[in-house]
Amino acid sequence: MHSDSVYLDSLTIKRHIETVSRAPQYVRAAVQDLEGSRSSNQVLVKYRGGSLRVRNLVRWLSALDPQIMQALPQATDEQINQFLKAIAQRELLLEQADSARVTLNPDDIKQIRAEHDSAITLLGSIVNLTPEVLRDSAGKTPQDRVNFAMGRVNDYLDRVLHGRARFFPLPPFLGELLRARRAGTWMKQVCGAPWSALRRSAPIPSRRPQRRA
Repeated sequence: MHSDSVYLDSLTIKRHIETVSRAPQYVRAAVQDLEGSRSSNQVLVKYRGGSLRVRNLVRWLSALDPQIMQALPQATDEQINQFLKAIAQRELLLEQADSARVTLNPDDIKQIRAEHDSAITLLGSIVNLTPEVLRDSAGKTPQDRVNFAMGRVNDYLDRVLHGRARFFPLPPFLGELLRARRAGTWMKQVCGAPWSALRRSAPIPSRRPQRRA
């Protein structure tokens, strides 16, 4: 762990990682309006060869513990600046991993897939919406299936508002995927897309990937 810290410190110096002057204010504003910040090009951190922007931060927040995002509005400027530098370091580590063709090992992929499948299964059971239900009860056309799915979701939200069901937050990685798809194809991505399509929106793993043999 000490060697990791030394390497990150050297990376900060080598790449001149520095937050911009108003970065904490930009971060606080972003967490109050995540949807509006997803495409923001406002620079938060500058470093040699690139920068960390608000839209990059929003993507990272989707992969991190939700408590981190909840704590940011009350954090001090110094705490936010240190957090941003840590995120920038990880962006650079991912860049280096891509360049070196570093990949996840089979156990990492297996765990991510299991977590993904578990979240999808739980979500489907909560809103009573599964591939089987869509196939057997939702109609023949894609629009029929979209309308059917929307009805199930609206029914679930109505039950939540009236205290008859517990609210289940949408897994962040799934939310990212759905936002990237047109309204007419979102259910296809949830229930019918190949794993490779969904895996691209999975959370960024925190464990260090392994080099290919």
